[in-house]
Amino acid sequence: MKAIPILRIFDHDKAVEFYIDWLGFQVNWGTVLGIISLTMTVRDPFGNRLLFSQKK
Repeated sequence: MKAIPILRIFDHDKAVEFYIDWLGFQVNWGTVLGIISLTMTVRDPFGNRLLFSQKK
């Protein structure tokens, strides 16, 4: 089992623009918990995963 780093993001749109559009990551899943939280897991082309968390 691999460790999955958790990175805090401050702007969801900028994170998507950089990691998905620029670096070519793929979104595994994402969720919005009301107006206070957003979580998204992405996978790079090599299969490594990152978890992004945004607290509002």
